[in-house]
Amino acid sequence: MDKKENISVITTDKPVTVVIDAGHGIDAAGSHTGVTASDDSHEDDIVLSIAKKIKELNTNDRLNIILTRENRVSAQHADLAQMVAGISAKAGTPAPALADGNQVKTALLAAKSIAYVDPASGGITGVFFLSQADKLGVGQQVRTKAVLKSNGTGVAEAVASGEAQYGVTLISEMLPNKGVTVWPLPDDIQMTTIYTAAVATNAENAMDAALLLKDLRGPKGRDASIQAGLKPVSN
Repeated sequence: MDKKENISVITTDKPVTVVIDAGHGIDAAGSHTGVTASDDSHEDDIVLSIAKKIKELNTNDRLNIILTRENRVSAQHADLAQMVAGISAKAGTPAPALADGNQVKTALLAAKSIAYVDPASGGITGVFFLSQADKLGVGQQVRTKAVLKSNGTGVAEAVASGEAQYGVTLISEMLPNKGVTVWPLPDDIQMTTIYTAAVATNAENAMDAALLLKDLRGPKGRDASIQAGLKPVSN
């Protein structure tokens, strides 16, 4: 590949849990739900073996790896909501034009200061925001205006206090602060990370977990997602 992109590496001293979704397995009827190759190998078996190998190779005692399924039976799982990043300004500020990436670019160039989560602290939104700013061609300008915070709550506080003109992070982390007004980023530069819930195949209380999953996918779960600043998704 000729195209080269900068890759940001997040480091942290805190314990981290990584959930690996091994995807589809054998359904209730005993049929493979993934692709079957000409040599009769099955996608679901291959993905499971890779997931198990990753867990086996982990030697970091601060990294806890959980598999959604550890055998060939498919785990119950469902996409629930999409993370939504947004831009905030002090409450009462007129809404900037944010219909697409070009308008966001204009707003960022005009801003005197921009608060976001410090990528060095391990915040994925800071890494995401800078990657989008780089794609828009204003990464360097954004970095010179940075008001770095350790989390989204700090970003909202910086905007509410006037320390920063704009703040960019997850909407769910800015909404609780009544001192800011929040607008979502447009779709062409929006986050695509999905919150997914799954019932592990070895769950001790599988029936209760399945009921909870059903509730999360229902009207109450959708309403809760919207109120939290997330975007519900359909399965």
